Amino acid sequence: MKFYFKKTIWEQVEVDDDDEAEVEAGIKDGSITTTNDIYELGLKPQWENDLETEEYMNPKDNNGMATITIEDNIEPAWESKTMWNNVTESELEEVSEEDIIDVAKSLKINPTDYIVAYVQTHYAGEVERDTGATFDLIIENLLNTANPI
Repeated sequence: MKFYFKKTIWEQVEVDDDDEAEVEAGIKDGSITTTNDIYELGLKPQWENDLETEEYMNPKDNNGMATITIEDNIEPAWESKTMWNNVTESELEEVSEEDIIDVAKSLKINPTDYIVAYVQTHYAGEVERDTGATFDLIIENLLNTANPI
């Protein structure tokens, strides 16, 4: 059995003085959002995780998605199944209807479609187990096929 706990952590990145302006401009214009984006520019940054900034997440912080899961230990890994996660009705109730609508609108997805995807993957775990449909996959499909709002 495998146990997963989701947390956030800040990453510290240092670049050569000659590259600072390029990286700063890229961050400000949105073309750099991860350390990998800096590497893709051909730069060689020094980076490390700032362990003092670790914070465990709860489902509300994670757009209503699970932050603790228990999975069976089947090999190969892609055959492994989630046996339990910490998204329960009581935790869902902490996420207001307004929060759900705001997330849906930010993704330009009809809020009803978003809620259906959420319920399918968080309450009807058999959907995920039987079809491999995950919340992210359903939302990605909605982004690619749904009529924007």
